[in-house]
Amino acid sequence: MENPFTPTFGIKPEEFASRQGVMNLIREGVEYQDYEARKILISGVRGSGKTVILKDVEKVFNEDVVVFATAGGSDLLNQIKDELTSKYQITFNFSLLGNSASVQKQTPTSTSGLLKAFASKVTATFPKRNFILTIDEVSHDDDEVVKLVQAVQSVVSDYPQIMLIMAGLPENVDGLVNGKHTSFLRRSKIRRLGALNPDNFAKTYVKLFAETNIAISSANASLLANYSYGYPYAIQWLGSEVWKRAKVSGRVTQNMVEGANFDLKAVMYEIIKDSVFRNSELDTHFLSIMAQSPEYPIDVGYIVEQLDRKAQQIQTYKQRLLNKGLIRNAGHGRLAFMMPYMKEYLNNPIIDDNFDEWDE
Repeated sequence: MENPFTPTFGIKPEEFASRQGVMNLIREGVEYQDYEARKILISGVRGSGKTVILKDVEKVFNEDVVVFATAGGSDLLNQIKDELTSKYQITFNFSLLGNSASVQKQTPTSTSGLLKAFASKVTATFPKRNFILTIDEVSHDDDEVVKLVQAVQSVVSDYPQIMLIMAGLPENVDGLVNGKHTSFLRRSKIRRLGALNPDNFAKTYVKLFAETNIAISSANASLLANYSYGYPYAIQWLGSEVWKRAKVSGRVTQNMVEGANFDLKAVMYEIIKDSVFRNSELDTHFLSIMAQSPEYPIDVGYIVEQLDRKAQQIQTYKQRLLNKGLIRNAGHGRLAFMMPYMKEYLNNPIIDDNFDEWDE
């Protein structure tokens, strides 16, 4: 039997990181060549399903030319060129060296010139297909990303089949949208990935376990889903760990679910530590105050009282953390953490020993 769960970022069981609203938005952009609908930015914390969605685009829109590239690693233009050659057998009479091109005198060397060359070849080879660029891990301080975004903006009038879909951490996507040279992205379609509804996944757990001849009760499936907090990576990880515990007996017990949830803590601590590390001290202090609340979800009034600031002042920090995808609204005047074990992590005394006073 093969484990139906894959606890790896960017890989999923089909049912789990499904974001039908985002895919519908992408479908609208593909079907209607309105350029403002063909620039889509997806933001979310690590493990929220961004990469999964980008990789789904190729599967869903397999009649089009779809390339996938990751920013921050090897040269973006080389990745695009290599994908066009390896997946669609589109060849070019030039090679790329860093950000420059060589071999032919007439070879374009600017990002927009190279993008035109790519689009021209795609159009000539597949005249009725869209040319969809999916770029993962984008950042506002990545010069290659900025140049590519500017290039798409400049050539799309000549090649309206181009579509740009980008994904990144909330602060990086916000930086691009508000960047001096990329502010035109404010007119694009922007979607933030939050938590999924755990209640929707209990039946899916039952289904996926049953497909590998493992029984799980509705109660244990609901417990497993609730422990995930609706965080896509936790949904995968918990499912995988429980499946490994149950594959011999063929039955999931509550002890298996509880054991997997206990082990999830160490995994989540590493993810949370990475997310908190990128915060300002003020934002981390706000999170720490949330974690100290005796009630959950947390009453915003409690945070105002503990920080001794007016509600209007607190709103700025609250909104910033909402935008980063670290917290979520949980009913009128209440907040909750986005990831499992975030409250426990932040209640570690080491986290908060640098906050002696609250500065504006």
